[in-house]
Amino acid sequence: MLTSRRSNLDALGIVAPLELVRMNEAEAVEFLLARTGRSDEQHGSERHAALLLAGELGCLPLALEQARI
Repeated sequence: MLTSRRSNLDALGIVAPLELVRMNEAEAVEFLLARTGRSDEQHGSERHAALLLAGELGCLPLALEQARI
């Protein structure tokens, strides 16, 4: 996976980069809970913590993928 702020990615042979959109808060929370193997049933405050973390990370998919609760 490659992320970049540079606009000349064609020099790397990437002629049509994909722009990732932000997840909505509900998607981001479910994503974080699934990736960390946690659930509200096991830990009552997990959903709230995931919501706060998702907000801090802007609900961006790559940031959420790399996050740990």
